[in-house]
Amino acid sequence: MQKKIIRFTYFRVLTLMALQLFIILPIKSEAKGMLPGFENEKLTLFSKSATKAIWMYRFSERNNRKTIKELEKLGINLVFLSTDSSKLLPSGNNASRKYTKKMRNFIKKAHKAGISVHAMTLEDTGFTFPKYHARGAQLVEWIIDFSESSKTKEPFDGVHIDTEPHGLPAWSDALKTQDWVKMEKIMQQYVQLLEIISDTLKSSSVALPFSPAIHWKYNKWAAEGKIPSADPENLARYVDFLVPMIYEVSGSAKIYSRSIRTASKVPTLVGISAIDFSGYEPLVDTSLALSERYKAEGKYMGTAIFKLSTLSDLYEKGTRLVYDGSHPITPQAFPLGDIMDEEVENRKNLVCEGVIVSY
Repeated sequence: MQKKIIRFTYFRVLTLMALQLFIILPIKSEAKGMLPGFENEKLTLFSKSATKAIWMYRFSERNNRKTIKELEKLGINLVFLSTDSSKLLPSGNNASRKYTKKMRNFIKKAHKAGISVHAMTLEDTGFTFPKYHARGAQLVEWIIDFSESSKTKEPFDGVHIDTEPHGLPAWSDALKTQDWVKMEKIMQQYVQLLEIISDTLKSSSVALPFSPAIHWKYNKWAAEGKIPSADPENLARYVDFLVPMIYEVSGSAKIYSRSIRTASKVPTLVGISAIDFSGYEPLVDTSLALSERYKAEGKYMGTAIFKLSTLSDLYEKGTRLVYDGSHPITPQAFPLGDIMDEEVENRKNLVCEGVIVSY
């Protein structure tokens, strides 16, 4: 009878060990962001070899804890967070305790997970025009005040703007007629905006690195002498790094060829779009290949991916997402009025490159 008990106990131990191997371990791997058959070593390289940034929207609608887990799973270590700075205490003109508390909580959780958070603002092409420059500076001042507040234990880590002058109707019209003089004038106004935001950030007692999202062709047009003000080194006089958006291509060779003029001159995060890739693993492969191509270039910082919801869908589905329009590389120029950044961002339909796309 004693031998039967020993055999039964031994069998139970073996069964429990098998359950751990076939049930518990896969669950742990999934928590780390693993896809079936996806090598742990590759994901580790993706997460740690360089900056992996993401554009993130609809902050008010998201659960902070779930979002941080989502970012960790995807190997993200920097977030460009669409921010309505008018809602931030202590100085926003539409200050909300609820919004401010949620923001402080998100930044705290992000920092604990090793994720930096840059406030994304000026998400309207109209800020290119000088009459709106003071308004843009005001939005940034509210971000500074939030970050300097004694109640904000952990401030933002930077400021990112998504103004994109190439989205202006005036720019599109000039491009059609090859009116480079007009586009140069618009670019000069944009550079003035960068200078004003840079000067505004200098008043902050908290270090807030400054970056803009730009069209990758800026460097091409500058190199050709068509829009001299768009030269990366000229833009870099006022920012800490550039984020050229290189969409509608997925191979590392093409992305490299479109970004090298910028990344060889100034600190650069290369912007790519998740929707261009056949799956999450090909996106990771491309990111690692870019790091390899750029290993001799000290200015290359990593990749920035558009956008969190799309990348998460790609990760979960593991296949190419269906998309039947051009890429959301440029938002429509909205009348500014009293519209704040998050309100502009939350519009259901934005016109991008002349095509309606759902955000």
